[in-house]
Amino acid sequence: MIKESACCADNIKKGETLISVKNLFKAFGVKKVLKGLTIEVKKGEVLVIIGPSGCGKSVLLKHIMGLLSPDSGTIHYAGNEVTKFGEAEFNVMRKRFGMLFQGAALFDSLTVGENISFGLREHTQLAKSAIDKIVNEKLDLVGLPGIADLKPAQLSGGMKKRVGLARAIAMDPDVLLYDEPTTGLDPVMVTIIDKLTVDMNKKLGCTTVLVTHDMKSAFRIADRIAMHFDGQIIEVGTRDEIMRSGNPVVKQFIEGSEEGPITLSHATVEK
Repeated sequence: MIKESACCADNIKKGETLISVKNLFKAFGVKKVLKGLTIEVKKGEVLVIIGPSGCGKSVLLKHIMGLLSPDSGTIHYAGNEVTKFGEAEFNVMRKRFGMLFQGAALFDSLTVGENISFGLREHTQLAKSAIDKIVNEKLDLVGLPGIADLKPAQLSGGMKKRVGLARAIAMDPDVLLYDEPTTGLDPVMVTIIDKLTVDMNKKLGCTTVLVTHDMKSAFRIADRIAMHFDGQIIEVGTRDEIMRSGNPVVKQFIEGSEEGPITLSHATVEK
């Protein structure tokens, strides 16, 4: 079994490759979703993956987390080949990851505090007083002090997203994964979540991978942007490089034009 210390980003310097995905293939039945996808994530960066709705961006995140297994290809994290892990090794690795799901994915029967502390109670031996302190600290970080006793049904959509983020950072992860974090939010709340994303990356010193089809958000928060199209990453660059791209797929996507190589046939069913 892999040691927990070995599956930590501490041995990787900022700017070096922390996550490496190479030649990843994944199909669901006859539908090929990932077709030799390759990408690298640098430690400390905010990498935003853009692409049409339903193109498989969430599928990629789930592979990085070990929630899905590829048909072929490799994923390395902190020098470890994730695609060779068993469940015990994945459990060690996942402690170093936090994920904010598209719908926040809160447990309706639990309070906000219980939702945030779920991983701490499952994977640590911390006393209740210590866990309560962490919960309050994380709620403060996302701008929601004093709501630990509320239930998710009592929260607005934006508040649920922020509680989901507080849960994602509860165990001080090395990597934060965001799956369409601003979907369904009004423009003001989108801007607030975008700022929180950047703030968490800086305050926690972590690495961020975020998937979205919202170009305003992408340009606001990204250090680098990767274009996911037809099962592959077809271009990666800084905000300015992507804005100046001559690739017709990238140009069509960022301009939101109906004319171009992206058509309805490129949408798949997200898993």
